[in-house]
Amino acid sequence: MSIFSNIISLEALTPAQFVFMPHPTEPDDQFGYMEHHVTIRTPDGIELNGWFFNRGPNKPLVVFYHGKGAHVGWDIDKMAHDTERSYLFINYRGYGWSQGLPTEKDVVNDARFCIAWSREQIGGYSALIVCGCSLGTGIAVQVAAHEKADKLILIAPYDSMYNAAVQHMRNLTGLPDLILKPFCWTCIGDTLNSTKYAPDVTCPVDIFFARHDDIIPHESTWNLYHSFTSTHPVDIWIDCTHVNFFQTEKFVELYTKSIAEITIPQGGKDTPWMLVERGDDFYHGRNGYAENPTMAMEYYRKAAEYNYHWGQFNVGKCYREGKGVQKNEDEARKWFLKAAHKQNFWALYQLADMGDARYMSDVGDCYYDGRYEAQGCPYSPEDALLWYKKSAELNFHWGCFNVGKCYAEGKGVPQDSSEAKKWFSKAEELANNPWATRCLAELGDTDAARRVCEYYATGSMTSWGMHQNAEEAEYFRKRSM
Repeated sequence: MSIFSNIISLEALTPAQFVFMPHPTEPDDQFGYMEHHVTIRTPDGIELNGWFFNRGPNKPLVVFYHGKGAHVGWDIDKMAHDTERSYLFINYRGYGWSQGLPTEKDVVNDARFCIAWSREQIGGYSALIVCGCSLGTGIAVQVAAHEKADKLILIAPYDSMYNAAVQHMRNLTGLPDLILKPFCWTCIGDTLNSTKYAPDVTCPVDIFFARHDDIIPHESTWNLYHSFTSTHPVDIWIDCTHVNFFQTEKFVELYTKSIAEITIPQGGKDTPWMLVERGDDFYHGRNGYAENPTMAMEYYRKAAEYNYHWGQFNVGKCYREGKGVQKNEDEARKWFLKAAHKQNFWALYQLADMGDARYMSDVGDCYYDGRYEAQGCPYSPEDALLWYKKSAELNFHWGCFNVGKCYAEGKGVPQDSSEAKKWFSKAEELANNPWATRCLAELGDTDAARRVCEYYATGSMTSWGMHQNAEEAEYFRKRSM
């Protein structure tokens, strides 16, 4: 069945059917600790089942929201022996032994109702720690915002199910956004859009990334990271795939540590985002503060000491402009790089504006797929092409490749195969870029097809991400005839 046939059949599904994958269990499919098993009846009469470890009043309560194709029974053993905190593990509707069918509204309402139920059972907790994994992060963010959690822990989160699906399918299939975006919107719509609720989260946030995540694209996670405008998330990288977090010893160690460490902000005056706000007051001379770039720089530096990307960005800006400090482009570049490593789009923009061809191409990528829309970088193929051309004019091979890509796909410019071939050829000449060679082969160049066939047959371009692949080698062998 072709990808297009799959798209047609999937469009018949509702967003809830596409997003949730209920995993019911039989009554004898038990995971131990049955003395802690609970059934909670919701206001609309649905019975939810799970585990509740009540450690008594005046201790933290930890709630956990699981992934799409799992249920909480698979995770309870990790925390069941912790007697310093109460734990609540409740399956969504349709998962485990829970009744009903899951929808975003019902699942979020259930989550909040179960927290209130737990509070009554315990007699009051000292702090609320909300944890979510994969699909469950979309629920956890909403719960943390509504319930004013004291800590939020997210494992492989996404900005929205829609954006994550578009990016994942783009990486998986190579299909153009013209097809992917309408399809994903039809199937998913605006379900579990965490970027709507992230600005209302005020507690500390820890975000765990899987270095080799093959399900949630890192761009989607970074976009959520930057949506937390009232708090400064901490990014924690684990050398694992999307599905084996809990089987990775380092993750279990850091996750347990994250649960144990609760720092409740005291008034917010020294939090990194507030330091930047005060720096901006002095920088612009607003909110009753006289313009004073030197004081602004002092506050920005304090925020940067927290490894806060906006603090780092503003320190770089001051060095570049010579405001509050002597002008120094090398120092500016150093600080912009620190912020760019935190996926700060405007730091990346500054590096490009300072004449770095590599970052010009990267800025083009941001406009090309709208990955940093939460930071004010819209989807704009026209702006993408502008930056790609600036990079190409400096003979950067990826800039040339991306100009060719725009002409080949007709994005930001009318489709023109001849122009595409010209730019792909230049990228190949500059750096022997095998992806440019592949594009030339797809456009009918038989000599390029022979070279690509060899790359896939021998694995000689593995360092470029083009791995040995017998099927691809055969495909390009046929194209070379």
